[in-house]
Amino acid sequence: TEGVRNLKKSTFAPLYPNLETQPFQSIIHKQFILFCFHDTAGNTSTQDINAFLFSRFNSCIPHFTKDISFEDLKALLGKSKNLLLVDVRTKEEVDKGHIQGSVHIPLDTVDAALLMAPDQFKAKYGVSKPLFDAPELVFHCMMGLRARAATTKAYELGYVNARNYTGGYKEWSEKEKQ
Repeated sequence: TEGVRNLKKSTFAPLYPNLETQPFQSIIHKQFILFCFHDTAGNTSTQDINAFLFSRFNSCIPHFTKDISFEDLKALLGKSKNLLLVDVRTKEEVDKGHIQGSVHIPLDTVDAALLMAPDQFKAKYGVSKPLFDAPELVFHCMMGLRARAATTKAYELGYVNARNYTGGYKEWSEKEKQ
């Protein structure tokens, strides 16, 4: 019923005036949100509200992203052979300094890069393309905002464990004195 209360408070609640009295099931799978309403006669009405929800409330999409701290990222860099750390800053920013071991994929090319065939990805970036369930796929930028957008894109493409290093290069360079 928490979902009903949240849905009732939203701006599309007028579309469902008797929402609180209607039994429904909510199914969330990756990008798809489906509500199934049952009336008293046993009839079923299914509404795909995903497009409406995300077009009107796209600021809520980053809520689905996972974050990683400086300490956790540093530990991963020290021990993991599977970490793919993606720097989504501009070439000019990267030329001024970068986190050792990161791969530069500018934000405006992240979705195209993640859609590449594995052999094309490896040829272009010099590393293996991550699997959809790769546990160690981390995006970073200068302060976390562009990386959040990249993490969201990755998540939308099926990379369910993609994470955002929220401190970004700014925090990294301050703590590592680069």
